[in-house]
Amino acid sequence: MLNPTNSLSVLDQIINETVSHIHDYTHSPQDFTRKRKLTAGTMIKTMLNMQGNSLNIELFNAFPGIDEQVSASAFEQQKGKLKPDCFKHIFHQFNQQIANAQLLDPPLPCISDRWLGL
Repeated sequence: MLNPTNSLSVLDQIINETVSHIHDYTHSPQDFTRKRKLTAGTMIKTMLNMQGNSLNIELFNAFPGIDEQVSASAFEQQKGKLKPDCFKHIFHQFNQQIANAQLLDPPLPCISDRWLGL
């Protein structure tokens, strides 16, 4: 059965699969090749987890440790390396897997199927 925990694990799996071939979704082949705090996976997960606050608050919430903190400028520079197609791919794959999972779940019995009348 599909629940929020399963949905998050499906999304995490799709993100990891996308990151494994991130160069299909970047502007340059050199993007995300160096080891940095803001990896492609971290960028995608952070952007999907944003809740509408200012960028500095979102970054503070995402990276609360003093050693983990990143500047808004660094975040924007890394974000500029990702093509919008990256998120289109993730959402398309997620929706497809969720739809497939729902097709495999047993259907809920209809109330009229159980009603025997008076």
